[in-house]
Amino acid sequence: MFLKPRKDFSICWWCGSSDLTSEHKVKKTDIEMLYGKTYRKGNRISHIKYLTESRRKDIQSSTSKRLKFSKNLCKECNGSRSQKFDKSYERFMKYLFENRVEVMAIRKIDLEQVFGNRWKEHFQNVKRYIGKHVGCRMAENGLLPSSGLIWYLNGGNYNMDLKIVFQLKPYQFGDEDNPIDMIYLGPANPINYSVFDAKGLVTSFCGWYTCANITWNYLHEKAIRRWPRNSKEINLYMTDYSKMVDFSFEVNLNSTIRDVAFGLEELEYYPFKGESKDIEHYTFMKKIKVNY
Repeated sequence: MFLKPRKDFSICWWCGSSDLTSEHKVKKTDIEMLYGKTYRKGNRISHIKYLTESRRKDIQSSTSKRLKFSKNLCKECNGSRSQKFDKSYERFMKYLFENRVEVMAIRKIDLEQVFGNRWKEHFQNVKRYIGKHVGCRMAENGLLPSSGLIWYLNGGNYNMDLKIVFQLKPYQFGDEDNPIDMIYLGPANPINYSVFDAKGLVTSFCGWYTCANITWNYLHEKAIRRWPRNSKEINLYMTDYSKMVDFSFEVNLNSTIRDVAFGLEELEYYPFKGESKDIEHYTFMKKIKVNY
């Protein structure tokens, strides 16, 4: 039931090859969809578009090294082996971004509208892309994904070890008619839910990623899923910010990055608060039901 530590940092966590490269931790097509390919130095808006929890420095282009994981995935796994995952994910996110007003209104995604009659195949690949991201995130944090997740990435037709929850977060920065869209890379949370309290034991790994009000939360844990269904409609969890009382922040010219980062993290972590916020997110992921 425990996830294994990554002992050899010189080989690919997926296949064991030593020809390593860096996968994007923030999807290149996501950041280009929102902001374009290059960002002029000194432009404050370009400074605050991309924020992570740990580092809040600006980037100059969509190819910045700061957007990538450390080298832990080989060229083949990052290229030909997972290219179809990337293509399906790109198509999925483009649809959500271009149709987000309608999606937020109905709180559902019709996968047949997104992908046509091959929606089952494409949505499997969307989930495999997220699985690849999770594997890279784990490897960067000294852990290895389960053999079940590797099997799924290698073409296994069901996924028992990775739970994904798609979520809408209807907050906004900037003008109503011209919003500033954010990309937020959430925390990497290793969790030990077992009765054993030895140092370094990890049973679960969870976190999230947000792109323009659309979040995919993930929980990697052995046998976390029951036998999945092939529903062409995805029900979306909506964060209700109306209950977020006494929250406000000001953006000052001399502290723009810090001020926006504060507001963004408050919105992203809501309703997970306090010292146990990582456990609260894990509990949320354990309890919430998904129909796919």
